[in-house]
Amino acid sequence: MKNLLCLLLALALTVGCLPLSTFGEDTNGSPIVDDAPALTEPEPDLAEDAQAPQTDFAFGSVSIFNGCRTLDGQVPLAGSDRKLESAQSAIVYERNTKTLVYAYNPDMKLAPGSLSKIITALVVVERVPDLDAVVTVGAGIASRIPGGATSAKLKSEEQMSVRDLLHLLILQNAADAAVALAEYVAGTRSAFVDLMNQRVKQIGCINTSFTDVHGVGSGNQYTTARDMIRIMMEATENPIMFELLSTQKYTVEATNLSDKRTFASLNYLMETTIVPKYNYKQVTSGFASYSANTGASVVCTADSSTETKQGLNLVCVVMGATRQFAENGWTVNNYGNFDEMVALLEYAYKNFKVNRVIYEGMTMEEFPVSGGSNDAVGVADVNIDSVLPAKAQMKNLIRNVSVVNGGLTAPLKKGDLIATIELWYQNSCMMEAQLLCQEDVRAAADSGLTVYSALAPKEEGERSGISKAVTIICAVILVPVLSYLVINSYLRSRYRARRRRRRQARRRSR
Repeated sequence: MKNLLCLLLALALTVGCLPLSTFGEDTNGSPIVDDAPALTEPEPDLAEDAQAPQTDFAFGSVSIFNGCRTLDGQVPLAGSDRKLESAQSAIVYERNTKTLVYAYNPDMKLAPGSLSKIITALVVVERVPDLDAVVTVGAGIASRIPGGATSAKLKSEEQMSVRDLLHLLILQNAADAAVALAEYVAGTRSAFVDLMNQRVKQIGCINTSFTDVHGVGSGNQYTTARDMIRIMMEATENPIMFELLSTQKYTVEATNLSDKRTFASLNYLMETTIVPKYNYKQVTSGFASYSANTGASVVCTADSSTETKQGLNLVCVVMGATRQFAENGWTVNNYGNFDEMVALLEYAYKNFKVNRVIYEGMTMEEFPVSGGSNDAVGVADVNIDSVLPAKAQMKNLIRNVSVVNGGLTAPLKKGDLIATIELWYQNSCMMEAQLLCQEDVRAAADSGLTVYSALAPKEEGERSGISKAVTIICAVILVPVLSYLVINSYLRSRYRARRRRRRQARRRSR
């Protein structure tokens, strides 16, 4: 029995000297926590097996440089493969959610052609307070128009309102109207071109330069599809410009030198009487351009968001498409810009929708808190909508969560920033959001034993080491003592039981 007692005491001492795994360290001195909960474990309705690409971009930049958020997005939701037959560049941008849906060569520098008239009109609208002011067309106006340019046949000394000239500029693509307005506003065409270039820089166009007011006949000016989207969005936010770009017919009353005239828009996406086959009901404004040198281009806005909550409010551009003519050389078989824009709009509206992917107050993740009385729950503080493929569900999305400072330590207050989240579809980051602490997290009550998780900051290493040493010493002392008391109690009970049996035996023997 004594040998058994010694063996048990030796075993207890050995166990007491062993460090507990919870307080162990790896070879680098880093704390190890067994079965630590995963910080980014997805909910069942998310893509459980997929992983978001790892990036080094700061919060707020991931969804731009590795995603489709904002017009500057570098990874469009639908990719950047060619989807049109001849266009050299194209973009589909969803305005309400700031999602770049599709882009093909978005930053290729191309001649804008008559698309430059959009910024010409915007500068005039912003600088002329009275659109009914009368403009006297300068002498020799026809000599200042390049050969082959579309014109409204304005005459020298003809008097017309700024409003009428703007409609001729937009509806009829009239180069003479552009010259007359530029000279009225700035005195000379070159001075007006300076105003145009200043204005596009204010908008944020970094790859655009204009050299004339009408875009005809100059090979030195350039822009990109991405910059044209910026220009079109800026223009259509101005109510006067939006009216100009959405008007289908306009009548110019008789002037001092001309009779009353009615003009129809050359934007066949909206105008229904000349080439009705291109009419697209969702298109709300637009402007088209064509020349043999620059090809066929068109920019438009299209909105179905008023029809359905999942509708798209689009700004689209097609640049440098090929126009096909019949054998006679002037009958158009395929306009190029309108055909390919309709194809682009059909693609967008049939294959994409708008969904709310983050709700304000939405519970996103639960995080362990070092020294905390409970875990921290991260909630979103914003509503975020995004474009998604029409058949996509939440389970198709991947979320990537990053805890601030690498880990959380108690105490935490309600509303504290505790993490950030990225939401991905395939290889495109759609959005980023901050996660705030849902409720206060108090420090755990002092029990004499302090446990520091693997998420504790490095600067707490010394305190953590002292706590581990104290814990191990306590274990070495307490475990043998407790073992001795248990064994002693057991042996005493056995001794009393034997004494009772001996007494009972003596009584029976009497």
